[in-house]
Amino acid sequence: RTIEESLKLQQKPEHIEGYDTEVHGKQTVERTSSFKELPPILLLNINRIDFDPVRFEPVKLNNRFEFSEKLNLSDFVVQEEGKEAPPSQYSLRSVIVHMGSANMGHYVAYSRPAGEDGNDSWYCFDDDHVAPVSEAEAIEGNFGSDSSPQPMGVIVGRSALQKMRSAYMLCYIRDDVEAKVMNTTNIDAQVPEHVKSLEGFRDSFSLPQSFSVLLPDSLQALSARSQGAAGAKAESNTTGEDSGSVEAVIQKSTRVRGTPVNVTLSGVETKVVGDLLQSLTRAVPNLEPPSTEQFMGAAPVIMPGVVSDGSGKPGGGEVQVGEPEYDICLTLVRNHMIHQVFPNDFGLADIDTAFVLRAEWCDRQPMARMVSVMHFEETPQQEEEEQQEGMEEEMRGMSFQRHGDPFVYPIYLGETVGSVKQRLQQSLGFSEEETEELELAWMTWGRAPFFMKNESDIMLPDERLLDRHWIGLLHADPGTGPNSEDFWAVNPLLLNPGKGKKGIKLKSST
Repeated sequence: RTIEESLKLQQKPEHIEGYDTEVHGKQTVERTSSFKELPPILLLNINRIDFDPVRFEPVKLNNRFEFSEKLNLSDFVVQEEGKEAPPSQYSLRSVIVHMGSANMGHYVAYSRPAGEDGNDSWYCFDDDHVAPVSEAEAIEGNFGSDSSPQPMGVIVGRSALQKMRSAYMLCYIRDDVEAKVMNTTNIDAQVPEHVKSLEGFRDSFSLPQSFSVLLPDSLQALSARSQGAAGAKAESNTTGEDSGSVEAVIQKSTRVRGTPVNVTLSGVETKVVGDLLQSLTRAVPNLEPPSTEQFMGAAPVIMPGVVSDGSGKPGGGEVQVGEPEYDICLTLVRNHMIHQVFPNDFGLADIDTAFVLRAEWCDRQPMARMVSVMHFEETPQQEEEEQQEGMEEEMRGMSFQRHGDPFVYPIYLGETVGSVKQRLQQSLGFSEEETEELELAWMTWGRAPFFMKNESDIMLPDERLLDRHWIGLLHADPGTGPNSEDFWAVNPLLLNPGKGKKGIKLKSST
């Protein structure tokens, strides 16, 4: 399909029987729609989202839809008697592209700015990366494909993401005004003085922004969740720089671990994650870390001779892990996995607030490394295929499904697989039978899990695994954990946790 074919469908005559003309009674009429005037800047939105009544969820349409660098709309304009035909020739200037499904993905933009030297090259704007590209990549490369894959609840690799790319918004500029619209001569002089005077002082006029954050909670909450809600109203005024307004409702979710809190900060463009966490701890003074037993489960077993101290250098002596040096870190939780653990200097304006943000307790000991952990199980279809085809055990895990509530967990340099497994059993409250069936694996995008089967092996043999890798816990889904949609920050509990419920409200002001 093309733009021209879509416009012809829109202008296709519609026959209406029994239309009341008010003068000539009810008649059968034909109604059509056409353009009388055409705008200087034409924005076309390609409908890429539909609702699947079988799966009962929105789906992304990556079907092939063609568009060209030049667009002539003269056939779609009404020609009025005695008047010149309006200008109808357009040139494509921008293409906005989405890669992914209806529930996840990535956006990039292709633009063709007017260069002062007459250079009309296309550029790709991908987050903070800008690079020149060919016209074919900017246009033909974003038509979409009728054979694009649809993700079905598994981790999507970058190669699969590229196959699900398609343009969803086009910007055309009418040729007769293109020089005026794209003219950047003396553009600085066109900026009003009152705007120039505020340059560098965005904090003085930025609107406050609210962040929904889940307070850290014990991992035992994954298996034994509180469903009650009780409390009273109280106000607490604190002083200090960057303290924000906080509203917390002590309402335990039966599915997602943590207590929801709304934190409001002004000047978000100049704030970082550390400012958000500082406001959180100031306004919730009774926020206490878990006990060592709750946090670590048991004393880690460190292989002798692997490390001698927190430096990570090989040594010969036995190393003892001390008491946790507690701190709070901020995580982004999405679709049963932790997508990011934010460093404290990460800009708040760059955080995607569409998904759950959760504060987690972490250990700042030199030997500690905080690792993201997820639960997963093999799909029944894959297990049947393996039995039929006689696959080796090492080939397991090529098809799997995430489930449950993810978390961050301390792994210590030189710690064995058996030690991590034992500590997880105690932290999560697994029975001995469940622990025997539990398997640990390193996981990353688009690859089969790498199972750590030998309990005497080092769990973290190379610290490079901490980059874009997760620990997976292979066990059956008990069916009591959250669903994928529970990790959207727009669910009622997180969006407005205090509405219609009793709770505690805490306010902090400077």
